Amino acid sequence: MRLITKKATQLEEIQASIEKNFPDLKVELSKSLLGKYIKIKKTNLAGLQITYKNDVIELVEIIPNPWIAALSRQFGLVGILLTKQIKKQERSLLMEEVKLHLNLNF
Repeated sequence: MRLITKKATQLEEIQASIEKNFPDLKVELSKSLLGKYIKIKKTNLAGLQITYKNDVIELVEIIPNPWIAALSRQFGLVGILLTKQIKKQERSLLMEEVKLHLNLNF
């Protein structure tokens, strides 16, 4: 699931807030060619990516373990569908918790 909203803030503020309120989650700020993002990891199969660009916050459910994500892509559509279904409920709950914490209305 992908959610996009317009709310002015900074990634560092979001990271500090999530680390403070969700101590059981692993939160890291990373850079890519497309910009900065926050990767939130609950388990190896349940995670969330938060991107902030041009006053737009984007939340995307992800598989935070790069080996599992690469392995699922290796098996093509079947691998991606199976991996997405395994922890779908856990990723959705994580999305809802973070969305409520950040006061994002979609």
